[in-house]
Amino acid sequence: MAPHAVKRRRLGDQGMVQFSDDDWDDEATGYGEHEHGRSSSGPSTTGVSTNSERRPTQGVTSNGTSGIEAFTTGSYKSSMFKLQVDEMLDDLKPDYTVRMKEVEDALRKLKRIIEDLPAIEERKVDNAKHHLSNSHNIIIPFPTPGPSKDVNYKLAYGKPAHINVIGGYVFGTAIASAHPITIDLAVTMPVHLFQEKDYLNYRYFHKRAYYLAVLAAGIRNAEGSAFNVNFSSLNGSDLQPTLILTPSKESGKYSYSNAIIQVLPIAPENLFPVSKTSPDKNCIRPAAANKSMSGEKLAATPLYNAALCTDMLVTSYLRFLHASSTSAVGYKDACMLGRIWLGQRGFSANIHGGGFGHFEWAALMAVLLQGGGPKGQSVFSSGYSSYQLFKAMLQFLSTRDLITKPFVDSTEGLELPTHETAFFFDGERGINILYKMTPWSYKLLRHEAANSLKMLNDSAFDPFESAFVLNENEALQKFDQIVRLRLRDSAFTSRTSLDHVSGTLDRCQKLYRVLSRGLADRVQLIDISWDDVKSHHASGEIDSPLRNGLEILVKLIVNPSTVNRTVDHGPSAESKKEAAEFRKFWGEKSELRRFKDGSILESLVWTERDDGSQVLHQVIQYLIRRYLTAEMEGEVEFVSAGFQKVLPKVNTDASSSMDDFQPWNLAFDDLEKKLRAMEGLPLQIRQLSASSPLLRYSAIDLPSRTDVGTVTSPADIVLQFEGSGRWPDDLVAIQRTKIALLLKVSELLAESDPDLTMRVGLENETKPMTNASFLDITNVKTATSFRLRVHSDREQTLLDRRQADKSLTHTAHTETTLALSAYKRTFIHGPAHTRALRTLSTRFPLLSSTLRLVQAWFASHLLTPHIPIELVDLITIHTFTTPYPWSAPSSSHVALLRTLLFLSRWDWRTDPLLVSFTAGDLNRSTLDTIRATFAAVRKADAAMQRAVLFVASPIDPSGIAWTQHARPPKVLAARMTSLARAACKVVKESGLNLRGETIFISSTNDYSFLLHLAPSFAHNRRGITGPRASPFKNLAISPTVDTSLVGYDPVRLFIDELEKLFSPHILFLYNSRGGSFIAGLWSPQPETPRAWKVGLGYSSMPVGKGDQMDDSTDELKVVINKTAILNEIARLGGDLISKVEVIHQ
Repeated sequence: MAPHAVKRRRLGDQGMVQFSDDDWDDEATGYGEHEHGRSSSGPSTTGVSTNSERRPTQGVTSNGTSGIEAFTTGSYKSSMFKLQVDEMLDDLKPDYTVRMKEVEDALRKLKRIIEDLPAIEERKVDNAKHHLSNSHNIIIPFPTPGPSKDVNYKLAYGKPAHINVIGGYVFGTAIASAHPITIDLAVTMPVHLFQEKDYLNYRYFHKRAYYLAVLAAGIRNAEGSAFNVNFSSLNGSDLQPTLILTPSKESGKYSYSNAIIQVLPIAPENLFPVSKTSPDKNCIRPAAANKSMSGEKLAATPLYNAALCTDMLVTSYLRFLHASSTSAVGYKDACMLGRIWLGQRGFSANIHGGGFGHFEWAALMAVLLQGGGPKGQSVFSSGYSSYQLFKAMLQFLSTRDLITKPFVDSTEGLELPTHETAFFFDGERGINILYKMTPWSYKLLRHEAANSLKMLNDSAFDPFESAFVLNENEALQKFDQIVRLRLRDSAFTSRTSLDHVSGTLDRCQKLYRVLSRGLADRVQLIDISWDDVKSHHASGEIDSPLRNGLEILVKLIVNPSTVNRTVDHGPSAESKKEAAEFRKFWGEKSELRRFKDGSILESLVWTERDDGSQVLHQVIQYLIRRYLTAEMEGEVEFVSAGFQKVLPKVNTDASSSMDDFQPWNLAFDDLEKKLRAMEGLPLQIRQLSASSPLLRYSAIDLPSRTDVGTVTSPADIVLQFEGSGRWPDDLVAIQRTKIALLLKVSELLAESDPDLTMRVGLENETKPMTNASFLDITNVKTATSFRLRVHSDREQTLLDRRQADKSLTHTAHTETTLALSAYKRTFIHGPAHTRALRTLSTRFPLLSSTLRLVQAWFASHLLTPHIPIELVDLITIHTFTTPYPWSAPSSSHVALLRTLLFLSRWDWRTDPLLVSFTAGDLNRSTLDTIRATFAAVRKADAAMQRAVLFVASPIDPSGIAWTQHARPPKVLAARMTSLARAACKVVKESGLNLRGETIFISSTNDYSFLLHLAPSFAHNRRGITGPRASPFKNLAISPTVDTSLVGYDPVRLFIDELEKLFSPHILFLYNSRGGSFIAGLWSPQPETPRAWKVGLGYSSMPVGKGDQMDDSTDELKVVINKTAILNEIARLGGDLISKVEVIHQ
């Protein structure tokens, strides 16, 4: 979409879907959320810094240019993008002066409470537990495993060495949101509480948990305490419990601050040597290990070691990040952009949120500003602006695979990990910053970064909303397949790893390894998530989701070209080792097969069912049953929105939708050969073009292959002859010439193929300048029918000349304009649209089934044909060619939901829709021209009476080929938006329990009246009853096919007649797929009393004297006579109408 005025948009709750009389006229908060834990850190302070950095755009870039100059030299995407980003950052910066006024007293009070707590002498573990439990009703939040009864160390409490407010709030990178802002309060434990070997076997973490429990007891029992005390965990790790303090009822002004305080006990800097806690060392010694065995011989414990390091490195990172913000002018704002970008994609520092939050973003960027490049140089320049740093981070994350090529900065003798772990090692501080990331969360992060980078580099797209405003983390709009598993409680009681890996994470890692190998190239991405452990009261135990079994979600982005493959080829029988591994992994499913090329391979054969997605389901079920049966509870559940029920004949997850159209394409090719082989035509054939949904893979419902009479809309084709001076110079004469040519073509075709039935028809009888004839060509054997029209270039020349004639009357000029637009739609834009769609359907195999689903959505809400199907096609194409912030959809139901999301957010009043077909086809010059055209159209038609939607593409830069002459009218364009918003609301509220058919249903209460169709005409039955079938097959007689029924649609003809008689006072709506009623909507204008006159345009009735009578003139006032009009409609409908139901008078 084109750049537009800066504004905030959100996908919030939408109102009722209603028609508004205003549409009949004649003319971020949710940018992200704070993660518990250190997002980033600034200088140590007990207060809150209110210093605000100057905008980085005022600084100097790496080229020595100012920030403003950088916008015009390509450092920024556009000046509009800069304005949008700057305004967003200004809006999202919390008002520190106002916010801290309410929180400052609470922080000071909390600091005094902690400083006044008395020291507690060393106690044995059991004594410490019983004392806190009995005296203060506090349960110590020990990590698992907790300390045993016979440990030889004791627990104690001492006065903190330091108490500092840290985190993004003080650092200036916090953002305002609807969620409470978390203020991190770091409490440094005194050195004397720890011993030299406390880094081993959870000793430090047990002492830390006891220290936190004492703080909890002291804060809760302090006189005048204004806090509710709860335990939580830092980033989802039970090794690092924290205190969450929320305001109580007695907390005064603090209760209105929308802020919570998180208390973090931290270790003194350099408490343990870095050499003992590096990722390649072991700090958990199993009890059964030989005492003489050194730690280096045991498996490394990188997760445990990293958690230990993070508690010691708080002060170090405070200094490091502050120094980075001082040396790099754009650093702080780049951190804010990163925080927003991560939040909109569901990432956080929590293990459940991917293990990559604001702190990880800030720390990575700081390290890359300091070094990491060749010859010790920095990867990023300190002169980068905030946008350049943000984009450079995306570039680094997307292009550098830290699993296969770890990043190690300034360290020696470190043994790199051999397992699939993202590794970014800050050597100066001795920690892998990405230690919390899983293989799947890291690959998802790279996937998102690559998508965003591609989006930012697309010159034809305004990326602001997609990058920073749109919530991209809705599962049904992001992933193609979602699998729900429930694992037994017993699956988490034991660990297979020596490291501190929870049973949950351990099983998820096993599941990921199995699915990654088993699904292989069937999927592009696998993501795994599970229930989080929430905070709990300090007096109770953790409210763990494991009590009722753990629900795990496996979310997949599939590869549409391979997901439904029925035969998998394994290694050759000659490769003994590889073949043995293949058989071991797949078990009895593997079999040895010989193929046509002579190769003998280990293979897997899957059964293809009616629903093509079942192939993927079979593979997943087999793998889980083979490797996770012992851990499973219940069956594997595949979350499906049930879109197959909407179009049961359309495979919504495979490319086979295009196969349904193969008979029509073969018949078209055969007809073209017959036409070109004909002899005796007065002119040579130049081209035969397709111009129908049946020939561009987008028709919703295909006609029956056994009865050509079911074809209500034959496939439109256009025949163009070689140019000739023999065409007449009169528009009416050209139409007569076309009839003669069609008669000749009909005669020659009948001679060449007796199976073809031809019929010349007339159309547009009241429009002499518009195409007047067509030829229906029906092949009973193939059950296909084509409607051929003749294209003459001479028509456009004459229409252009006539339109430029200033001597024409207004009526004649309008007729000429209508004829010219109809000519272009029929003979130019229609064939070009079909060619483009056929090409795109090859490039995007799922485009065909998506087009049919989206068109079904429009039809089910009675929006077509007022909204042309070609316009629906263009909107759907935009989802594939400009899919940001996602990659191109890999399943049609995901594409449908994304299309509806776009419609819900598209402000068509102020924004044109720019549809690209291929990369670069909308260059800057074309874009400028289109935007200028849009501005001119809106200026000339501010009331949007002639063109409501503006949809431009490479084949239609004018943007109004399919939308001019109020197609759709403004009231239906507004309804389209309202329905899309309502659908998105249902998707958001239903989540994984969405039933797809619900978004295809809308209430009829919004309409004025309903014309119920007789059963024989409802659902495209056309009032025709065939002969009764014989119950005995040997007596059945092959029915004769009545080709005269081709193209016959009595309901459509009836609606056309009603529109001629009652438009624009009534808007008639009907399900183009065939419904049981016709809906009507009264225009509000005729309901206003007005003076009676001849030729008012509708049946009227006088209003009684009183308030509605103009007493000054005693003039007769009339209003529309709805009852008389409805009676007239019922009379015109005859047997077609069974009942007229009035909903609103």
